[in-house]
Amino acid sequence: MESLRLDHTRVSVLPGSQVFAGMIKLHSLQMNNMLLKSLPEGAFSTLHSLLYVYLQENLLGALPRQIFAHKARLVRVLLSNNQIRTVAGDAFHNSSAVRFIHMDHNRLEKLPAGLFSNQSELRALDLSYNHLTGSLPGTLFHACEKLEYLRLQHNRLSALHRDQFAGLRNLKVLRLENNRIGQNATQRFILPVRVFRGLNSLRSLHLDRLPQLSLTTFCDLPPDTVIYRGSNVSFEYNRACVCGSAACGYIPDLPPKDMTAIITLVLLGVSGIAAVLVWRSLPEEVQEAISSKLPISICKKNSQVKYKNTGDRYNHGYSSANNQRPQSQKQKQKQKVGVYQ
Repeated sequence: MESLRLDHTRVSVLPGSQVFAGMIKLHSLQMNNMLLKSLPEGAFSTLHSLLYVYLQENLLGALPRQIFAHKARLVRVLLSNNQIRTVAGDAFHNSSAVRFIHMDHNRLEKLPAGLFSNQSELRALDLSYNHLTGSLPGTLFHACEKLEYLRLQHNRLSALHRDQFAGLRNLKVLRLENNRIGQNATQRFILPVRVFRGLNSLRSLHLDRLPQLSLTTFCDLPPDTVIYRGSNVSFEYNRACVCGSAACGYIPDLPPKDMTAIITLVLLGVSGIAAVLVWRSLPEEVQEAISSKLPISICKKNSQVKYKNTGDRYNHGYSSANNQRPQSQKQKQKQKVGVYQ
């Protein structure tokens, strides 16, 4: 027998750890929607040829020690829509061929640091819609060098380790929305400096909102990364670090057509007078670096952004100019020639 399907059989407890003894050729085991409450330790220990395990929509509360361990051929483990609160640190021990692990829609609060330490072939990991609280172990994903899809959305994470994603050079999609990452007393969204460094393949980054402005936060993102804020808003980030940091040292000359991302991050991500306050809070050398490299400037009086090369302006909405008399012809002429202070 190579495939066994027990879906919808309403079996809440497996009769002992040897229930699958003798099924040495079994490749696929499907036990979805059975109302299973627990798995006996060693339940799958004899299934050395197992490729796929489907345990979705059950009532499982925990994953016992080495439940999926020593499976040289195991590729896919789906555990979505259970009630899993705890996972043994060696649940996947010595099963390095696993490529897909889905543990979304459970009740996980913490994860052992070495849970994925053997998963060098892992491509997709879904931990979304859980109760993961505080922070994850800093080395949790370090062995997953081939990981391409990491879903952590809809949890209760309040912090990320600076090296949280270190080594994930093949990661394409990272979802972090609907968490509490970096929310302090003022409810500002803060990310560790250069937390995305090394993510050379990242194409899609999902966040709740624009993080508190840090010009080093997005330094390392690839040129075509798309950042999603909320459910509908997105903007493209072009590789154009303007952090001015000696550690980064990347302040390139950029043509006007590549300025959209920087304008969005630095100015349009905040509105009205906040844009002026952010600009004023930047070190003078950073202001000079931005002004010299980008074809934009900001008026300190009325928070208007001007494109130096065209004379076009963008008003953030809050503007002291709203209460001022119309500009004189002399003022308009002054702006037209690019004098904007």
